[in-house]
Amino acid sequence: MKTALYCVGKMKGPLRDAAADYEKRIRGLTVTEFKEERLAQNPNPAQIQKALDAEAERILAKIPAAAQVVLLDRKGDQPTSEQLARRVQNWQAQGPLVFVIGSSHGIGGALYARADALLSFSKLTFPHQLMRVVFLEQLYRAQSIQDGQPYHK
Repeated sequence: MKTALYCVGKMKGPLRDAAADYEKRIRGLTVTEFKEERLAQNPNPAQIQKALDAEAERILAKIPAAAQVVLLDRKGDQPTSEQLARRVQNWQAQGPLVFVIGSSHGIGGALYARADALLSFSKLTFPHQLMRVVFLEQLYRAQSIQDGQPYHK
């Protein structure tokens, strides 16, 4: 089944290679990067919200109508790797699956309204690009668990 990762922002520096490695390993994964809205150096809340709304609008335009949409958000559920593997399998069985990682400022409200689930890996705050690598590794681990491969111990 098709699985997509929609991300706001481009990977740069040394983490780009780690992300690319996991992207190649994950069967059927497509990654789409969306341009992050430019903001002033010290944006006010209204400017941030306007940028998040614009990013959400561009992402929503690409999401298939029948897709299961899972947002990475610190308020989401924090499953174990085994639980995540089962959830991914269940989501994929329902049709196309789209994971969304928003910008460093967050995710627009329209995406929350469209989301079928929220997923978190920690209550801690991580650098945006590092979180993308962590997510890709966990998605690969979920695939390995589903396939009974020895990657997950």
